[in-house]
Formats: sequence, C-alpha cells, structure tokens
Amino acid sequence: MPTDWMGSAGRVARAYPGRLPRVLYDRFAIDQLSRRRSLPAGSTVSTCLGRLQISTIGDLGQLREVAVSNAYAMTGFIPRDRWTVVDVGANLGCFSRWAMCSMRTGIVVAIEPEPAMCGLLRHNTGPLAPGACRSVVVHCLQSAVAKDAGPLELLVPQGQSGWTRASRSPDRVESGFDFAPQELSSVIVDAAPLDSLVQGALGSHRIDLLKVDIEGMEAECFESGPRVLAGARRVVFEYHSQALRASCADILQSHGLRECHQRPNPFNHEVGVAFWTRGDPRGEP
Repeated sequence: MPTDWMGSAGRVARAYPGRLPRVLYDRFAIDQLSRRRSLPAGSTVSTCLGRLQISTIGDLGQLREVAVSNAYAMTGFIPRDRWTVVDVGANLGCFSRWAMCSMRTGIVVAIEPEPAMCGLLRHNTGPLAPGACRSVVVHCLQSAVAKDAGPLELLVPQGQSGWTRASRSPDRVESGFDFAPQELSSVIVDAAPLDSLVQGALGSHRIDLLKVDIEGMEAECFESGPRVLAGARRVVFEYHSQALRASCADILQSHGLRECHQRPNPFNHEVGVAFWTRGDPRGEP
C-alpha cells in the first residue's frame, strides 16, 4: 500500500464507509484521530471492537496494534467460546475487548495497576460498554504483578500510557524508554504475585490463554505464577529484548510449554510477540 494510502481510501471511507474492509476503515479512523494535537476528555473511537473510550492520542497505538495489526491473532490463539483469558497489563482494555468480541461466553480476567487506566479498563469492558459481549464475565483487578506483594513505583510517560512501567524494570534501555524526567510522573500502586491474583479471581479455573505485556517485567510475572503456568494452555507475551525473551523462555519451558510462533517487529528484531503452547505448533492443546 502506498505511503499516502489515505488519499483514495480516505475518500471512500468518508463517502461510503460500508464499502471498505473493516480493517481499512478502522485504520482510517485511528489515523484520522492520530493527526490531532489533543483529544477532549471522554473521547471514544469506533472500530471492529466496538466503541472504546480513550484518554490521549498515545492510546491509539495500542488500539492500532490489536484492531488493525492483529498482533495477537495467531492460529490457535484466537479466543473461543467458554475460554478463560487472563490479560496482564490490560491498560485501557484493547486486548480484553478483542477477547470478549471473539467469544459468546467465557471469562476474562483483566489486570491493570495504573489507576486512571484501570478506570478506562472498567468502562471499556463493563456490561454496558457499547459493542461488548454481555455473556462474557469480566473481572477487572487493579494491581501490578510482581514476585512479592507490596507497594511498587510506576513511571507513567505523559500521553503514552502504553509505556507505563515499573521503575525497577530491567529492560528500560532496550525498549526505548528514554523519556525526559519532566515527561514522567510517578505513582505508587499495590503489587501481588500472579498466582494470588488469578486464584482470587478464578479459583481453580483452567486458563486457556494468558497474555502478558508489562514493559520489561514479564519474566518476574512468570516467576510469580508457577501454579498459573502449570495449568495454562497457551501463553503470549511481548518482549523488548532478546535477553528478556530468553529469560521468559527458560521459565515457560520449565513448566512444560514450548514456543510455537514468534512475531518480531519488522523494524526492530529485539522487540516482538512470542506464542507458547502445550500442544501442537498451531497452538492447539
């Protein structure tokens, strides 16, 4: 597609939105909002996931990743009816809504520590959220995930909530987290091990899909959830360096999982999404 794809596609989208493939219409809508300097409070954007409320223009990057780029839509990993999905690092709820839209019935546990984002998450996955599946049960937990329970400092970049991370995250340089101090705010949140959070929400429910995207703390998350990993059928996580990917791989292999797919970023192979399963290479258990 040419660089200025918005020319012809944009004209069609304005005049005949029903004639564009959904993914192109979503891309058009997101790119149009991205051109603005700011967004009013309570802004919403409509995509294949329904209408989601966002807080800043920076939130559109997460929506583009899930709704347009289909970063998690790998064979065997698309949620199905009656699945139980755990979303660690849910942010404003794009992945959770994608899981909800893929199932008619099921359970989603969405975990997000940052207070403002957790508020958006609850709105975007609530029973009255426009376009949300009413038969999917959603548990929203406001907590960080760490090996030990207790307070944890988060650094929140201005206008880029998707890059919120723990101040002690080991992968700051590799992931390009180089914001100036004046562009960061600090917030103290509660943290808990993955096992205690999931067990408190689900009890002994089997987990069909565990997604982890917490900006460099993925390995610690896995270390804190041996019982979760022992029963999880599929795991997908984002990595920001090959060192982080290797650390996560060691932990997942020790729990009987194996990598079946890897989707590196085309512009930076240090960054990508890894798919792990107990079953065959297609992600089937």
